[in-house]
Amino acid sequence: MAPKYAGEGGSNFQYNEEQKKRFSENPDEYLEYRKAYVTNEMKRKLQKTPELAKKIIPTTFPVGCRRPNPGHGYLEALSGDKSDVVFSKIAEITEEGVVYEDGTAQKLDVLICGTGFDTSFRPKFPFVGKDGVDLRDVFEVVPDTYLSTMVPDFPNYFMLLGPFAPYGHGSVIPAIEILTRNIAMCLQKFQTQNIKTMAPKKEAMADFREHRDLFMKKTVFVSPCTSWYKLGPKGETVLMWPGSRLHSVDILMNPRWEVGEQNEPLPPFCTLGKALIKLQDYDWEYLMGNRFSYWGNGFSTMDVEKDVDKAWYIEAV
Repeated sequence: MAPKYAGEGGSNFQYNEEQKKRFSENPDEYLEYRKAYVTNEMKRKLQKTPELAKKIIPTTFPVGCRRPNPGHGYLEALSGDKSDVVFSKIAEITEEGVVYEDGTAQKLDVLICGTGFDTSFRPKFPFVGKDGVDLRDVFEVVPDTYLSTMVPDFPNYFMLLGPFAPYGHGSVIPAIEILTRNIAMCLQKFQTQNIKTMAPKKEAMADFREHRDLFMKKTVFVSPCTSWYKLGPKGETVLMWPGSRLHSVDILMNPRWEVGEQNEPLPPFCTLGKALIKLQDYDWEYLMGNRFSYWGNGFSTMDVEKDVDKAWYIEAV
């Protein structure tokens, strides 16, 4: 809904300095201004059917609790000449159409069941991990994950846009790209260190759960409303990343998979920037048993490569 309210060339609306100062010094007034703007915009689009506006404009939860509905043409279509909005539930489907709870019969040519989708993330088929654990059982109540990408007891199972991913922070395409890069970094470790399997530790997932629950308490997401990214009658459980888009990039691009702490630059031919190595969050299984088997014959590939600075670690004083 935002693009059509932007300024010329897609820029933001330009408030003058006096307006900025007034809103900065009067946060309550600024909040009322924003509420009034959103409400009046919806009423303007529903001016043909004011009785409809009273029924569908939310009054029990704030903007942002769920995805805003007034997309391009949505409210205009509801109040258009070709639409009749019925709030009564369907009691019966007949040969000619439907009968509502209030007894009204409606003849129909086509009945489309648009009741939504199952967004619980629970698989529709057996998905078995270690020791016979089924992901359907693990996700039955709350689909708990580690950073939205993995689940304990399911080695080498990676998810894109899994539960608690950063899918509510703008366009989903950059989120998919960052999640893919995170998985690629894990695969690079597989290829270079003779790793057979990896899976997050249960205590790491528990800490992620504790942190995100504390974070969500101060957000608009915990307000009482239903949404595809919330569970419970009033959306008590929020399946959203606990932070901003940039926050998710920082976390996902620096996997926590080693013991110790290090922040040193890598060789110039390396493309990963700095090595940020932190506390271990994963259980590992190695192809050859010994975790150091990938050390090989004791020589680096740089030892046999030409035109490579073999003393890159010596810095100028």
